[in-house]
Amino acid sequence: MSTEINKEEYFVRTADQLEKGEKNRIQGFTSEGLSSKFLELGILPENPIALVRYGPGRNTMYLKVNGHYYAIRKEEAAQIILKF
Repeated sequence: MSTEINKEEYFVRTADQLEKGEKNRIQGFTSEGLSSKFLELGILPENPIALVRYGPGRNTMYLKVNGHYYAIRKEEAAQIILKF
């Protein structure tokens, strides 16, 4: 099962576009390298995801994924595809 999605083929919404307190579900990832990193961390497709808050300068996002908290860079969050 491939979790990589080509962002250019579809209109997609990514985790970096979440608003504070907004909840959604992960559909997949756009980057093969980051996909492996996310999977190792337990950030999986179909997991619920929510933006808890932004870090200083809004370059870091504090996300809650399936009950666990992660601080990731905004450009990494842009690789997480959300469900509609």
